[in-house]
Amino acid sequence: MSGSGHSCTPPADRTDEVAVVVGDGVAAVTVPLLEAFHEHGLETYRQLFGAVLDRLFPDPVVRAGGPVHLETTVQRTATGTVVHLVSFVPARETPVLDLVHDPFALLDVPVAVRLATAPRSVRLQPARQDLAWQHDGEYVHVRVTTPDGHAMVVVERD
Repeated sequence: MSGSGHSCTPPADRTDEVAVVVGDGVAAVTVPLLEAFHEHGLETYRQLFGAVLDRLFPDPVVRAGGPVHLETTVQRTATGTVVHLVSFVPARETPVLDLVHDPFALLDVPVAVRLATAPRSVRLQPARQDLAWQHDGEYVHVRVTTPDGHAMVVVERD
């Protein structure tokens, strides 16, 4: 890749070459998108992959804002849903080793959990804090602040 940045500029005229096609719940990617992101770390590649996932899964179980490194995991239980939020930034310590030393605080991060009916309660754990929430008929919306890089949003159903 050249250092000018113009090597990523699309051609001026339309071509028959296709990089990504999405339709009917299927995506075809004709370029090594994930490998390219791994090699070069270009934000555009991450955004393109995210757009593909958004088209394939328009109504995900959870949506979370916050920093790009935020990891979310969802667990459904007999009585509700638990969304784990993990916010730690790895540091490259050697050419092949990333280590995590410090948590990255979450400040007023929007989290939406898909739930057909309004919940009985929404709590932030392990802080044991009741969260203000809104239900729009499809998602329960909350905002999360935690200083220690980990929290669980516990949404209890009736």
